[in-house]
Amino acid sequence: MPGYSPDLRFLLYGKYASREPEQLLAEVEAVPWPAGVFNQVGEMLALNAPFYAMLGPRLASQVRGDPDKRNLVAMASNPDFAERCETWDEGVGFMIGLAKGDTRVEHNLERPAPNSQDVMRRFLAGDPKYIARLLGLWERTPAIEHWTRHRYPFRWHAEDGRLMRFHVVMHVCDVWRELFWGDYVPEDGETWDVLRSLPRA
Repeated sequence: MPGYSPDLRFLLYGKYASREPEQLLAEVEAVPWPAGVFNQVGEMLALNAPFYAMLGPRLASQVRGDPDKRNLVAMASNPDFAERCETWDEGVGFMIGLAKGDTRVEHNLERPAPNSQDVMRRFLAGDPKYIARLLGLWERTPAIEHWTRHRYPFRWHAEDGRLMRFHVVMHVCDVWRELFWGDYVPEDGETWDVLRSLPRA
């Protein structure tokens, strides 16, 4: 076929170069649904106002005020998060599958990969019942092959108990720093109504 050879140097260092944190935050703030930027081990690097509203005032204040809470994996053993998440197994299982799918390092719970040791320490400091659930999930969750786009369901209760249904789409944001966009897209009008009614935390 006619055409031209791709300029790999331009693609990697120009078109797909890393962006400044302010640019990443501006991008997630530009959408009306909860969205954020996350790294390879689940650190929440940039979150927009709808994401904080979805979390609710109590959990949002923890995330803003405590660096140990700014991680999806570590937060999963926090009852303030776990008891409001109907799809806890699916979400934590997704993160386990991604960890197992990283073929560059060996992953196990006794000797976590170097980049996830601190995250696992924080998770294991949480509620014991969620630690037990993680152990079971680890045994039965297969590795997920890494791709540029992944998705999973997220069912979440607002602080007042109302259920919200999201379709989470994770896709590559920064190949150099291994960052990912996370879009929590409402699945129905009822979820949009709940989200719009929540106070900005």
